[in-house]
Formats: sequence, structure tokens, C-alpha cells
Amino acid sequence: MTQYTAYFTATAVAEYDIEADSPEQALQRALSLRDNRPYLLDFTLINDDFDSIDRIVIAIVNEDGSEIEDNLAVWESEKWRSRLAADRLLKTIQDAIAILPGIKSAGP
Repeated sequence: MTQYTAYFTATAVAEYDIEADSPEQALQRALSLRDNRPYLLDFTLINDDFDSIDRIVIAIVNEDGSEIEDNLAVWESEKWRSRLAADRLLKTIQDAIAILPGIKSAGP
């Protein structure tokens, strides 16, 4: 029998104290933490009924933690798929807006 690792993606919250001179500076430091040291954040599920689990990915992982194969099986909630579709739609709209000036200037 093969041992698999299940990765759960959920709506979660983490709290981290940041010293700053302004809310904007605190936000910049929080973004830096997200980008450079996210391992310092201890996330907790927002609710205890586990309705917030949005995605499960099954992978085979070595004992050292390195993945051998990932995405062998995937489950995604409707909320997760909607969020991904919204992100793709926003990107498409932004790309269309970006080329509109070129289209307008190419006309008669």
C-alpha cells in the first residue's frame, strides 16, 4: 500500500504583532512578511466546522518531505473554483483595457 500526503487549503487567519509608525508602514511590513517569511505565521482555521476547507491535493512525498508526485488527485470547492475564475476574469479585463488605446489609435 502506498502512503500519500494530503494538502488541505482552507480559509484561515494568522495574527502577528508588527511595530510601525503608521498603518501604511505596518501594512508594508505585513506584505514583506507574507513575501519573505510566511513560515513565521501560525494560521488557524476561521471556523471549527471545517466548511472553510477549499481544496485538497493528494501527493506522494519522500520521508525527507520532498515530493515525488503531486496533484495525483484534487478536490476543489465551488467557492475555490469561483475565486479562481474571478481572478482569471479580472486579468482578462485588465489585459483588454491595456490594449484599448492601441486599438483606438489604429482606427480611421
